[in-house]
Amino acid sequence: MFGKAASCNFLFILILYMITFIRSSKILFISDIHLDILYNSHSPTKAAKSYFNCHNITHFLHGQADEFDYGRFNCNTPESLLRMTLTRALLEDSLPSIVMLGGDFVAHGIVKLNITNDADKKINLELFKNTLKKVISIIREYIPEPIPVLPAFGNNDFTDHYNIPSDATRKEKYTYVKELFFSNAVSDKTFKHKLNRDFQNTIMQGLYYSYQFNDKFNMIFLFSNYFSIKNKSPTEEEAFNQLIWLEKTLLSLNTKQAIIVLHIPPYAFYIEGKASGLWHSKFTKIFEGICYKHKKKISVILSGHTHWSRIMGRKYINEYKPILKKNFLKKKENENYLGVITLPSVTPVYYNNPGYSTIIIEGSIISNIIVDFADLKQTLDLSRDHTLNKKIDVNKLFSIKYDFMKDFHFGKIDNLNIVEFVHSKLKHNYYMEMFITFSSGHDKNDYPEAYKLIVEKKIADPENQYKGLMCSLKTLYANEYKMCKNK
Repeated sequence: MFGKAASCNFLFILILYMITFIRSSKILFISDIHLDILYNSHSPTKAAKSYFNCHNITHFLHGQADEFDYGRFNCNTPESLLRMTLTRALLEDSLPSIVMLGGDFVAHGIVKLNITNDADKKINLELFKNTLKKVISIIREYIPEPIPVLPAFGNNDFTDHYNIPSDATRKEKYTYVKELFFSNAVSDKTFKHKLNRDFQNTIMQGLYYSYQFNDKFNMIFLFSNYFSIKNKSPTEEEAFNQLIWLEKTLLSLNTKQAIIVLHIPPYAFYIEGKASGLWHSKFTKIFEGICYKHKKKISVILSGHTHWSRIMGRKYINEYKPILKKNFLKKKENENYLGVITLPSVTPVYYNNPGYSTIIIEGSIISNIIVDFADLKQTLDLSRDHTLNKKIDVNKLFSIKYDFMKDFHFGKIDNLNIVEFVHSKLKHNYYMEMFITFSSGHDKNDYPEAYKLIVEKKIADPENQYKGLMCSLKTLYANEYKMCKNK
């Protein structure tokens, strides 16, 4: 039985949660946590070429190494950084109505591939399980029941990496994450009722599901590993089944809006002027066709994976085949559009500042997205100061903020406004400079450094950086990118 104090505390949280939900809905979106349970704050200063070195304690002399207690660039996330992020996320306002997780909970390099020894396989599996368990337990310290915490799963969340677990291990692994993240799907009838009716089947078949957030919004979570070009498992049939389920789910929404959440986004990614698709093009085309058909029902597609924030808007049409008997409606080219927002990661492993996002829903619209970034340089300076006996002020650390309404002048967040932003607003220097600093979590006044980092090294052709960046935000396929660049 709960004690009187615990019961009162639970009642207070429940009332606060209900008041928050009625007034407006605030969604906390956290992606790419990459928690490193082996992280060592004394890892060498020049560990920059490999995040494996963030575990290393053999290359420093005691008293001469910097302490990176709150994380460092090119390292995965220590527990302290995740806790600091959650503390900041709950400081300014009330509790969120819901928490959405964009996938990749496990640190890079924790999962060892091509292991043949049974003993090592067991150790590897336990490390993976312990990391997932630690992530959800930390989140639940800050986000208590009954607030839903809903995950999409990523390529680092299983010992198979991008691949789908084999038939021999899939049931065990999917059952583990189902029980870890959805333990209340059985005990909490209200929560269970909001999940898709065939939840037990879809979660075990491919870790995809939907959640009825309220009478206006339905959240759809996909497992994008099935569509990834790096998935070498023979799972094409399961991938098509997931897309068929997505189409049926959107058809059933009637007047509701959908927010689609997945880890690996469907567009191509551009590094150092080279383009490659993140999904197999056959899946991208079908997904694109479904989204075009139901574009009035889809408010936004949210993803993680790249660690760098992006706003991608496409308004073209491709040939695609229907996967249901009912044919897709043919529309004029300029009437089709697709918007994807990739939100930032907690881990600073790719030289990005750590961040989290707050999504504001007012009635039937997404009125705003606010992204907070920690200034990791400042975090490192404070971590180095061994004379500090007081707690670090997270308000000072999370000092970089981007507001889609105030900074990017979005009236509301939807596919049409995303496409308008990419195709019209980014032609102006103000928005372009803001977008580039936002992409890597830099301060708004740090444009030259951000430009050098994201444009020259990450996305665009060095001979034509601006055009390369714009083409990368408007196209879905590598061949389209090349055609755009050659115009």
